[in-house]
Amino acid sequence: MCVFYSLTQKIIFLVILFASLSMQAKKRKSTSSASLYGTYELVQQYTDSSIVSIRFKPTEITFDKKDNRMNANVGCNSIGGSMNVNGNNVQFLQLLQTKMFCEGEPNEIESHFTQNLQAVNMYKFQKNGQLALYRHNILLIVLKRK
Repeated sequence: MCVFYSLTQKIIFLVILFASLSMQAKKRKSTSSASLYGTYELVQQYTDSSIVSIRFKPTEITFDKKDNRMNANVGCNSIGGSMNVNGNNVQFLQLLQTKMFCEGEPNEIESHFTQNLQAVNMYKFQKNGQLALYRHNILLIVLKRK
């Protein structure tokens, strides 16, 4: 009887452990690509180990789950393209950009933003809820949800 009782306890323990691990994996999966989608505002972007300041019309970017596309208004011009999301990996493909004349800083910010988007290959949400876009482990862009 004692052996049966300990075997029953072991089975119950394994069932609870498996259920707990399954729920954690499901939660982790649902918070990765599902929460990426929506509209964000540019907080910071980095280039050559420096921060590019944002002092004009806010840059907005929208990640559309239905069409697997991204669209951004970068102050003076717009950028759009397809996106490929797999877990926390993301790629922006076939980016197209309008080419209106933008003088000075807006042009520089747009140029860096476009280059950074083309280099992005993963994302993570920071503790403060902001979305961080990376090239491997190098932070390129920080966005906040609108």
